Amino acid sequence: MGMIDFFGNMFNPVLDPIFRPLLSLHPAFSLSVITLIITLIMVLVYKKFTDQEVMKSVREEMKEIQKEMKEFQHDAAKVMELQKKSLEKAGQQFKQSMKPMFITMIPIIVLFGWLSSNLAFNPLTPGEEFSTTIVFKEGVNGEVKLIASDGIEILSDEIQTIEGNEVGGWFKKKIGEASWNIKGSEGEHQLTYEYEDEIYFNELLITNSKKYKEPKKLVNDEVVETIELGNEPIKIFGLSWFWAYFILAMVFNGLLRKLFKVH
Repeated sequence: MGMIDFFGNMFNPVLDPIFRPLLSLHPAFSLSVITLIITLIMVLVYKKFTDQEVMKSVREEMKEIQKEMKEFQHDAAKVMELQKKSLEKAGQQFKQSMKPMFITMIPIIVLFGWLSSNLAFNPLTPGEEFSTTIVFKEGVNGEVKLIASDGIEILSDEIQTIEGNEVGGWFKKKIGEASWNIKGSEGEHQLTYEYEDEIYFNELLITNSKKYKEPKKLVNDEVVETIELGNEPIKIFGLSWFWAYFILAMVFNGLLRKLFKVH
């Protein structure tokens, strides 16, 4: 689990009462509202902790420098001088932006973690058939057995032979994996994967609520790379939540800056 997911899970008790009611809506609408709230806070913090007069002046000066660079584009010495001035102005902008950036950095990481934990995948629902896959290191072969806790029905053979698959682009490698189709009742469950003398565990959540356990568990020992569950990824405007958020944030940021006259 990455740092973003770690922070998101840590602050779930605080963020869930605030944002979880939005998850009952369509994912596109949920993400739009959450992105608007986050972007509004960031714009207001930026306006509060930057000298807007300085930022306005610097922006106007940079526009003038760009005009001059077009006028003197055939004068290499003049262009170099203008580029130096432009870099100095960009440095002033960056210096002004550092304080609001530091103020909002940790909250944004926390919120990204919450979004990753709640809007990246569809939940596993009671009675729904889904898969679980254990991915082995290159060169591992043999048989692996799946054992499930009460409430889980294994629809495939419990013992599977590890099948090799080529992955990668220019630097291909052959990894092995074994998969099972399963389904279960509502609640938290545990899957156990036995390979020779090695035993691996993975937890899963089956629910009608919009919740899920991390679908991809990184093991990365000498035998196993990952253990995966078959949660379907959520697509918002045909994109993952991150890219949908990124585009929405750019749009909202432009609109809110104009609305609040932020330079």
